[in-house]
Amino acid sequence: MALAFGVTSVRNRGSDPEANARYDRRVAAGEWLGPDAVHAGAVIQPPPMGGHAFAYPKTDAEWDAEAKRQADLGMRWLKLYVSLTEEELAKGIAAAHRHGLRAIAHLNQVSWARAVALGIDDLTHALPTSPDLLEPDARARYLAQSDATSRFMYRWFELVDWDAPGASALIRALAERRIGVDLTMVVNWGVYNGDLTDSLLPKDLERYVHPATLAASMKFAARASAGWTPDDYQRARAALPKVFELARRLDQAGVPLMLGTDGHGGTPMYAKELELHAEAGLPPWEVLRIATTLGAERIGLGDRTGRLEPGYEADVVFLRRNPLEGVGRVSEVELVINNGQAHRFEELTAVADSAARR
Repeated sequence: MALAFGVTSVRNRGSDPEANARYDRRVAAGEWLGPDAVHAGAVIQPPPMGGHAFAYPKTDAEWDAEAKRQADLGMRWLKLYVSLTEEELAKGIAAAHRHGLRAIAHLNQVSWARAVALGIDDLTHALPTSPDLLEPDARARYLAQSDATSRFMYRWFELVDWDAPGASALIRALAERRIGVDLTMVVNWGVYNGDLTDSLLPKDLERYVHPATLAASMKFAARASAGWTPDDYQRARAALPKVFELARRLDQAGVPLMLGTDGHGGTPMYAKELELHAEAGLPPWEVLRIATTLGAERIGLGDRTGRLEPGYEADVVFLRRNPLEGVGRVSEVELVINNGQAHRFEELTAVADSAARR
């Protein structure tokens, strides 16, 4: 389905490393049809999260063993998650680098600025929501209203001043150190519009999402804004321009941006992510460049794909309409050439259409 929507290469930001390795083998052998993938393995996060997609090393030896296990299975990144302490984040970055992995993080209490100082390689989500990045008065207000809900997602943006010294210094540091940021603004947008569930994924597009994935996504959406009132949604949507401002400032500063959905590769949510970047003020050509050439370079495939030049893999997407007149049109795929093999949209989505008719 990712190929059907024109996605020929992906970065998987975290899951069971053994399953990732099996995927790579089956795609390489021609048993499965799907995009080339580079992976982060098990996400490093304390309980209660668990299972094969998560790990939580405690000792220095365990950190080293987990990084080695993932590297030996062919992973490229080590994913560090929200509940880690600053000390654990530092250990994770060091362990990743010792084994040739890049360290990627989704952070909350540990600030992006501290992660930069510790040597992080990539950051994910438009959620740099650490109190430390707010100015003193704003920080006090933010902490005074903090609770165990997802309201922090918009409250932080209500209070951040992108011209303040801390925020400005962060953006400069990200640009100077060439730290990639995958904003996945579709996460903010989805939670901020959680009361408009029918508009998040139109019914006629649901057939393109695996039923188990769709069910999990709907469950997450319901929980993500649990307890929110109409006033919360109104405030959140009013804060969305501050999220867009972050994207625009990062791009203008030269921070390497990437495009993703925090979900399975492709489907209409990928097009929505491109639309949100355009709505943030990035020119259409820049959004398309991030989605192709720059994206391939950032995930380590820039010498193979991402541009139309002799010697590169034939990964080409033919669209029904011009995306320069609306980048959301990238989902209107006519034909995909993946590694030199051509596939029509109807061919790649035949199973989904058949299931929908049943």
